Amino acid sequence: MSASISLEELLSEIKRTSNGFEDGHTLRELKKSMGIGVKKLGDLLRDAIENGSVEVGRSERVALDGTIRVVPVYRVRKKK
Repeated sequence: MSASISLEELLSEIKRTSNGFEDGHTLRELKKSMGIGVKKLGDLLRDAIENGSVEVGRSERVALDGTIRVVPVYRVRKKK
């Protein structure tokens, strides 16, 4: 994806890649799948959180040293 990604594209990508990640995606996972920089992705996520499209949670992931760490994850908020 290009660096001019929109909020709608971000939400679509989170939904598309959510199979197997019901707990959400880390910033690193989203960055890798979307191919955009951390600053741009952070700005998009901040906007999505502020408008209620995305929620932040916590999930366990295995770190490089093999330990389990609790990290922030992002997921599309289900519409009520």
